[in-house]
Amino acid sequence: DGLSAIDTQPPDCIVTDLLMPDGDGFQVLKHLNEAGKKIPTVVLTADFQQETIDLCKQLGAFEVIQKERVKFTLGDILARALGGKP
Repeated sequence: DGLSAIDTQPPDCIVTDLLMPDGDGFQVLKHLNEAGKKIPTVVLTADFQQETIDLCKQLGAFEVIQKERVKFTLGDILARALGGKP
């Protein structure tokens, strides 16, 4: 449903988990690339592997946040993603 919504009513910014019950954040990033959409996307993950973070960035993630740090960084990252100052 989320991917359909992106196509019909593109948001200003997307915050997605990397692993979800019916898909994953990689699918979201790939969908944005295939559709040519440049929507800042913040990926949340419990995965600490640098390879995972690098792949998200290669697919166009604006930022990748490890879940244990979310409460300290999400507000600043969203401000930057939306063109504001941190």
